Order: sequence, then C-alpha cells, then structure tokens
Amino acid sequence: MWRLLSAQSTILWIRFLLVKGRLFGKSATNVAYPFSTICLAIALLVGIGSASHVSLCLGRKEPKAAAKAAGNGIVLMGIFGIIYLLVGETFLSLLLKAFGATTDVFPYAKQYASITLIGMPFLIVTNGMSNLIRADGKPKYSMVCMVVGAIINTILDPIFIFVCDWGIAGAAWATVIGQIFSFILALRYLWRFQTIHFKKESFLLDIKESMKICSMGISSSSNQIAVTVIQIIQYNSLTYYGALTKYGTDIPLAACGIVMKTNAIILAIVVGISQGTHPIIGFNYGAGQYHRVREAYMLAVKWNLVVSTIAFIAFQFSRNLSFRYSEMGTSCILNLLFCSCVPIFSWCW
Repeated sequence: MWRLLSAQSTILWIRFLLVKGRLFGKSATNVAYPFSTICLAIALLVGIGSASHVSLCLGRKEPKAAAKAAGNGIVLMGIFGIIYLLVGETFLSLLLKAFGATTDVFPYAKQYASITLIGMPFLIVTNGMSNLIRADGKPKYSMVCMVVGAIINTILDPIFIFVCDWGIAGAAWATVIGQIFSFILALRYLWRFQTIHFKKESFLLDIKESMKICSMGISSSSNQIAVTVIQIIQYNSLTYYGALTKYGTDIPLAACGIVMKTNAIILAIVVGISQGTHPIIGFNYGAGQYHRVREAYMLAVKWNLVVSTIAFIAFQFSRNLSFRYSEMGTSCILNLLFCSCVPIFSWCW
C-alpha cells in the first residue's frame, strides 16, 4: 500500500513541478529517491522480520514470545530510523554525488533530501508497524494509516508549491507532514493489539531476538537494496551518457524518474499481494498447517501473474503515451524493458 500511494502522490507533485517549469526540481527528486528506497529496505528488514516472527509464534500458541518479538521489532524500528537520519544528514552531500547529482541539480536535491530525511524515522516506524498490524489481523487499519498520510500529502502539495511558492521544499515538507500523521495513527495501535499483550519486558532489546527478526526480514530487505543499487547505477549512467547527447544530463534523469514512478504503481500491486500473504503463511506454518501455506502461496502467485500480465499487455498498447513526458525515446524504452520483466517479478516477490 505504501508503494502504491507513494507512487501516486509522487506523480501528482511531479506534474505540479513540471507545470511550473522546474525540470531541475524533478531531476533532484529522482536523485534523492534512493534515500526512500534505502529507508524502505530498513523498514522491510525489521517490519517483515518482526511480523513473520509474530505470526509464527501465534501459530505455535506462544503469545509471550509474540509480544517479545513485536516489542523488539518496534524498538529496532526507532533505533534504525534515528541512525539513518543522522547518517543521511551527516553525509548528505557525499551521498547525493554518489547517487548521480549533477552540478545544476545538486542544490535542489540537497534541499529536498535534507527535509525528507527528517521524515524517514517516522516512515520506518509506520511501515514496520503496518506489518505488525496486519499480523494482528487488522489490514484495514494498516491501510488507513497509509491512506491518511497520502491524502494529507496530496492536499498540501499544491498549497505549499503554488500558494506558498515553496517549490521543491514545499513538496518535501508536505511529504514529511503526511508521514508524521501516518506515524501517529500507527503508534496509536500499540494500545489496540488484540492477539499481542505488551509488558515492559517486551520492549527490552534482546540480541538473539533482534537477530531472529533481521534474519526473517533480510530477504525482502535485500531485494529492496538491489533495487537501490540499480537506481544509483542507472542515474549515474544517464548523467554520463546524457551529457554526450543534445539533451544534456538533466532531461534523461527527469524522464527516467517519471517512468519509474508510473511503473511503481504496477509493482506496488504485485508486492502488496505478496506481502498480504505473510501473516497467513507465517501463522499456518507455525501451526503446522502446511497445506494452507501452499494454498496461500499458489494463490498469491496466480494473482500476481494475472496482474503483471495485464500490465505487460496494457503497456504494449500504450507505448506511445510515454512520449507525453519527454521528447526522448528513453522513457518509452524503459517502459517496455520494465514491463517485459514484470511477470518475472511476480515470482520473485
């Protein structure tokens, strides 16, 4: 859900920035985007790991172990979030250059990233908590946490960008404010858990418990880290080879970013279906109901293949629409390459 709403709200303020003619602003948000993907990798590491551990414990009828797993996961979310903020702000200039920021784009990227990094700890906790909330059997509340933040972000974007004339800083502050509201809603659920009953001991950090959580979430996190590495290589390649063409370094970055955000909507559905099976698979595996585990897995694979195949076909018939966003054929090429791989992604997730 976070991926879907993030992609939709990002596309919205991309249009705002492009309407105002701020190509550098669009390129800057793309260069800063790896910060968000790294943030999501951390959230998946702890969120998926703790939620999977909780589901296994609940399936084995071990409520105390489930509470300890959830408590340690929440503490790790907060610790990792603060560390990520401090490291990001400290090495911001160095990281942006490594991500492919050009001389013209760098000041915009630095302004945007320095603000959005403030919201990263809130985002890590919100995404991590959403996994625990789903494991508790409340997927609707998990969705509400994400939707509320996205709606607030969407409302504030045009106000901050146009009315207040804050430009890219306005888009960044709108994002952070939306993340804070989502964080508050997610944190309120601590007193609403039905299958987990917390005690003070649940939040005492245990090294072995933390290692279990990270080991269960490392798969999803590694996948996201791989995406981040690809983004960084891609942005640097576009910057280097774009400088050799008449389009320069910034137009390729802007075109690539827009296409990636559009593709993220489709990928969000695939990932959402896959992650939605985690509590079901975890609980039934812990309870020894292995036939239900297989049924849930095959059901997710089937629907992911359906969604990805439809997306693949749809993009083949709408390939010319890509040229709305750029004079270059780059966006169209990236669209086709991505959609050719979507059916494969459905198996990986």
